[in-house]
Amino acid sequence: MLELNQSNTDEILIKDVNEDTFMDDVIEASKTSPIVVDFWAPWCGPCKTLGPALEAEVKATNGKIKMVKVDIDQNQNLASQMRIQSIPAVFAFVDGQPIDASYAARRSRWEPIYEVTQVKGDGEAHPTLSPDDEFADFENWDQDNIGRTEAKEDWMLKHEYARGALKLGLEYEQSLGVNPFKVGLIASTDGHNSICLLYTSPSPRD
Repeated sequence: MLELNQSNTDEILIKDVNEDTFMDDVIEASKTSPIVVDFWAPWCGPCKTLGPALEAEVKATNGKIKMVKVDIDQNQNLASQMRIQSIPAVFAFVDGQPIDASYAARRSRWEPIYEVTQVKGDGEAHPTLSPDDEFADFENWDQDNIGRTEAKEDWMLKHEYARGALKLGLEYEQSLGVNPFKVGLIASTDGHNSICLLYTSPSPRD
């Protein structure tokens, strides 16, 4: 029974879509949760390696992210609309829009610097992501989100630390041709302090 339930869960998280179901299963569905779209074909060797790796990552989010697979041989019009020139090709849809090369280029342009550490804590690495780095647990805040409304889960961490973003950026660069996370790193005190010098002109009586 457990295996049956697991199979049903996997089918909900990961499904095959076609040109008729793409609007509902990707565009509309991405308005409630991010959707990863894997364009592939049975004859594509690299697809057979990338596909299972993507599926494992999606399953690890426990439903926070879903995935669809599009066979380009069976959906050539859709592949043409998405300007798929080679496979494997992977897109992420959020709020009905694809995170594509255009998005990556805009982000790369307008977010050139990331503040990796400040007095509140550190955002460079995490021991879960870098278990061999003895400094990866330096002043991390990993209990909950900034609004303290949701407890932190391990799958979230790779999307919240600079080291994970740099690795993810390299993956995007391979699939999109643009690295949206190619940033410079800075460290700040965030103390919001300043020194004010008051100069008073000598009185004529002095």
